[in-house]
Amino acid sequence: MASYITLLQARPEGLGPVRLAELRRAVRDNGGRLRDYYLTSGQYDAVFLTDARDDETADAINAALETIVDVEARTMRAWPSEDIRADVPD
Repeated sequence: MASYITLLQARPEGLGPVRLAELRRAVRDNGGRLRDYYLTSGQYDAVFLTDARDDETADAINAALETIVDVEARTMRAWPSEDIRADVPD
């Protein structure tokens, strides 16, 4: 599975417990796995760390997040630092 980071910006209501539960369900129901999430301050209200089998699945999750709970979601592929460090000489 590939890793993805999603930046979430809630519309006026913000992200309470019910909306967060809906977001978690949307990830699962669209074929992804939510590894962790963080509530944040600043431009974005939350960051989701998810796994999905491919970019198409990640796109479906992103679309579901925006539709179901009225948030703006920006999703990007992420690679573990161990994968990158393996290519960097000491």
